[in-house]
Amino acid sequence: MRKMDTAARYLRYSPLAFVLLAGCALIQDDPSQVRIVNPQQAELAQVIHLANSGWPTARWWEGYDDAQLNMLVNRALQNSPTMQAARLRISQSQSTVELAQSAMGVQATAVAAQNRLRVTNKQFTWPYSYSLPVDKNGPGTP
Repeated sequence: MRKMDTAARYLRYSPLAFVLLAGCALIQDDPSQVRIVNPQQAELAQVIHLANSGWPTARWWEGYDDAQLNMLVNRALQNSPTMQAARLRISQSQSTVELAQSAMGVQATAVAAQNRLRVTNKQFTWPYSYSLPVDKNGPGTP
């Protein structure tokens, strides 16, 4: 029991000790200034080597001379959708998600009615009723 109290006390006061020790850290000023280089004088064309020399070709996998790899890549290329088909699939999926989420949105209905008792033949009643579904895009939008 005594060991638990000591351990709990250490755990309780350790954040305070860390904060106090962090306040004692020596932070020296860095007197050196960074020299600003003019971009025109940087000569970046000589320093940066473009990746033209080692860039892979369009059919890079054929360089491995592996019949199984060639077969798998060719099958993947034949069965893969074009970018336009992929965009259409994504658009259709997003529409399906929006349709599913539309049922979870706020729906409001307002109904008003006027009723009179003891109506004679010279009086009339006029019921007011209007229903307008409201969702995240505004009233009456699909």
